Amino acid sequence: MRSKTSWYNHEMMKQNFRQVGWISLVYFVSILLAVVLNVLMKLDVEDSYFEIYYDQPIFQFSEVIQVLLLFAAPVFMAMFILRYLHQKDASDFIHSLPITRSKLFWQQVGFGLVALWLPIVLNGILLGIIYNFLDVSQFFTINHLFYWLSLTIILLSFVFSVSIVIGMITGISIIQGIFTYIFLFFPVGFTTLVIFNLNFGMIGIPESYFIDDRIAHFSPITDLGNLFMFDKAPTFKLVAYIALTVILLLFALLLYKKRPVEAASQAIAFKKLKPIFIYSFTFCFTLVGGFYFGYIQQSYQWIIIGYIIFSLIGYFISQVIVQKSWRVFTTWREYGYFMIGFTCLIMVILFDLTGFESRIPKTENIESVYVIDDMYGFVEREQLYGEAQGFNTLDDIEVVQKLHQELIDQAGRGHFLLHDHSGLTLRYQLKNGKTFVREYYITGNQADYPLLYNLMQTETYKKYSEPIFRIDEASAYRISFTNYDYKELVISEREQVVELINRYREDRLNLPSQEGGFMTDMEIHLPNQENIYLNLTPEYEGVISWLEQEGLYNQAMITIDDVEKVIFAEFTEDYYNYSDQELFEHVLPEQDKMTITDDDQLEVILNYLYEEYDEAEYMVAIYLKGYTYPYVFFSESETVPSFVYDYFN
Repeated sequence: MRSKTSWYNHEMMKQNFRQVGWISLVYFVSILLAVVLNVLMKLDVEDSYFEIYYDQPIFQFSEVIQVLLLFAAPVFMAMFILRYLHQKDASDFIHSLPITRSKLFWQQVGFGLVALWLPIVLNGILLGIIYNFLDVSQFFTINHLFYWLSLTIILLSFVFSVSIVIGMITGISIIQGIFTYIFLFFPVGFTTLVIFNLNFGMIGIPESYFIDDRIAHFSPITDLGNLFMFDKAPTFKLVAYIALTVILLLFALLLYKKRPVEAASQAIAFKKLKPIFIYSFTFCFTLVGGFYFGYIQQSYQWIIIGYIIFSLIGYFISQVIVQKSWRVFTTWREYGYFMIGFTCLIMVILFDLTGFESRIPKTENIESVYVIDDMYGFVEREQLYGEAQGFNTLDDIEVVQKLHQELIDQAGRGHFLLHDHSGLTLRYQLKNGKTFVREYYITGNQADYPLLYNLMQTETYKKYSEPIFRIDEASAYRISFTNYDYKELVISEREQVVELINRYREDRLNLPSQEGGFMTDMEIHLPNQENIYLNLTPEYEGVISWLEQEGLYNQAMITIDDVEKVIFAEFTEDYYNYSDQELFEHVLPEQDKMTITDDDQLEVILNYLYEEYDEAEYMVAIYLKGYTYPYVFFSESETVPSFVYDYFN
C-alpha cells in the first residue's frame, strides 16, 4: 500500500505541474523583465537618473506590475491547485484514492507555496549576483533586497492562504477568485461602510480617527503604501501576516475535512453557511445603499429608500448565487427576518439605547486630552515625532469637558450631511490605558465657539498641533523664503537657522491661530523627512526684527516699494469665467473697483489684511512692480481695512 500511495503522490505532483507550472513560469518571467532586467537597463544607460521616492526602492521598479502579480499569481495558483474540488468527476476520483485528506491538502498547498516562492527566490538570487558584480548602490542595498524577498513571500503566502480558505467554502472556481478579492478588501470596506452609516444616525462617531489612521492597515491591498513606499514594516505586522497565514491554512484544513464531496459546483459548500452568506451579503448591500444615497442626495428620506432598494438587490443576488437560479422570487421569508432585525438595529442607534452619544469620561479617569481640528495631520505628526503632551491640568480638562458637552448639545444628525462643516475630534487618554474618541461637525468659524477658540490659543494646543514645535531645530539645514516667485531668500548658516526657528516659535506662542498680513512662504528643510511649510507675516515681530538686523528684510518680505497698486472689488461669479488680469483690467467696470496707490493705505493692506477662501466677499488684486499679472485672493468684510469697507458701503 505504501508504494501504491507513493505512486499516487508522484502522479498528483506531475498533474499539479501540468496544471499550475505555467503560473510559476509566467510569474518568474514577469518579475525577471519588470525588476531584474529593469535594473540592468538603467545601469546600461549612461548618466541615467533614477529618482528614489520609495524607502524600499526595489518595489519602485515596475511597481504596478509587481502589485498586480502579487495579488493575481497566488489567487490563480489557489484556483487551479484546488480545481479538482470544483469538478464533480475529478473530486469523486481524487477522493476515492487511498490518500487521506490531510496528506492531500498539505501536498497541494505545499506545491502551490513552493511554486509561488520559487520565482521570487530565483529573481532574488539574480539581483544578488548583480549586486555583487555591478555597482547598483544608487538603486538598492542588500538590506533592501532581503526585505523585498521576505515581504513578497509573506504577502504571496497570505493571499494564497485566503484563497485556499475561500476555495474550501465554495465549489465554483470563478466564485473562489472573486470572493478572494472581496474577502481581502472586506475588513476595510465593511468597516468604512459601518462607520459612514453610523454617522447618519449616531452623533460623535470618530470617522477620521478610524478611517485616516487605522483602517488602512486592515487589508494588504490598502496597506501597500505603508509596506512598499515607507521604511520597513514593523516586525509585529510581518509576524501577524505569518501567523494569519498559518491560522488560515489550518482553518482551511478543518473545512476540507468536513467538506462534503458532493459540494463540487455548489456556490456555498456548507449548508449551514448559506443563511449566513445570504444575511451578510444583504446587510453589506444595504449599507452600500445608505452610503450612496446619503452622499448623493443628502437626505434621510433617501437614505431609507437606499436601504430598502439595495437590501432587495443584495438579497436577490445572494439567493441567485446560492440557488444558482433566477427563480428566487418566491423566497421572501429570510428577507422579512432581515428587515425586522435591521429595523431594530436602526432603532437602537437612533434612540441611543447604548448611551454612546451622551457619554463623557469622568474627570478622575482622564490622564490627558487632545482637541484636534486636523486628525490626519495630528496622526502624521505622532508617527514622525512621537506623542506630545496634551491638556493634563484639572482646569484644562474641565474646559474640554465643557466644550464636549456644548458640542453634544449643539450637534445634530444633519450636520454630517452638510458640505460647509469642519471636523473636530476630542481624544481622551484614560488612566487605565484606553483611548476615548469622539468627533463632531461644526459650522461657521472657530471664533463662534469661545471655549474652542480659547483652547486653540493656548501654548499646549499649539505645541502638539503645529510641526514647528515638534522638529529638532539642530537638524534643520536650510530655511527658504519665497513670495509668489517674486522674491527668494535662502539661509543655510546653521546658527542662523536655529535662531530663526526659535524666534518663530516664540512668535507663534504670542500670536492668535489666524495671523493677518500679506504672507511670505517659509520652508524649513530637514534631513530624511518632509520639509515644514510655514507662513510669515509682519506680525511675527521676533523673526521680522532679526531679518531687519541682518539686512535681509527686503529680500524676504514684500514691501510697499514692491507694490505698484492694489485693486479691491466685490466678489462676482465672473471670477470663474475670466483670467485674473482680464477680469480686473477689462471686465469689471471702474465704478465697481477701488484702486489704491497711496503708501499709507498700502502699508495697512500689507500688514493687516487677511487672506480668506471660505468667505469670499471681496476680491483683492495686488500688482507687483515688474509683473504683468496680479496676485489675486479673497477677503471678507470683517478683515478688510475700514477705508475699503466704507468705499463699497
